[in-house]
Amino acid sequence: MQKKTNLELFTELSVEATGISKEILAPAVSNYDLVGTYYNESIKKFGDYFMDKLLNRYEQYGLTKLDIEPYEEMVQQITFLWYMGAWAVETSFGVQTRTISAIAYQKGMSWQVMQSHPMGYSVSRYGYWAHLPGDLEAYVGN
Repeated sequence: MQKKTNLELFTELSVEATGISKEILAPAVSNYDLVGTYYNESIKKFGDYFMDKLLNRYEQYGLTKLDIEPYEEMVQQITFLWYMGAWAVETSFGVQTRTISAIAYQKGMSWQVMQSHPMGYSVSRYGYWAHLPGDLEAYVGN
């Protein structure tokens, strides 16, 4: 059996941590590579060494054994990144967000779960608000 790449493990961890299907997080055809973007951003934030350790531990134990420092906080941050398209950053003013990019903000899974869209951006046709949204499963998979 071929060893999974760190990007594949990151994708699996992201699916499990967010509860959103792989088809939604990492569609086979997409104009954006959010998995690659978020993986690279995670390496920038946590460093190669810690990402390798996190993903190796995930491969061995799944999410159930990632509830110890520093892994728990890393998984929380990665989950937050998927939902918000931003990092949660503690400042002297409290927790703030640092958005990765406009695309990351627009593609945040929080919009999918709310069956909504960010202010000023929508792919829906005019008048969509007059109809009830589809089932949540259509937005998050599973």
